[in-house]
Amino acid sequence: MYTSDDLLVLDNKIQDKDLRKSLVSKISLFLGKKDIRNSVRRVMAHALRLHIKHKTHTDKEIDEPLGIWLSHAPYRLQAANKNNPKY
Repeated sequence: MYTSDDLLVLDNKIQDKDLRKSLVSKISLFLGKKDIRNSVRRVMAHALRLHIKHKTHTDKEIDEPLGIWLSHAPYRLQAANKNNPKY
């Protein structure tokens, strides 16, 4: 499990243009179509499968809950912004 400090460190690292270019190149390998939603789902599903807890799960067992979770993302963002306004 990563902490918010870990995410800040990662965010600082990806500000490096060379590293960002390399990451974009690697992530683009997941692109079958020019569909960002599908690409995000595929990258996240792949990351989940790397975790020992999910190695034996089928694509369907991972993709369906992930799709539902992602479809609710705008509502989670709205709720987070409402509870913690930045301005």
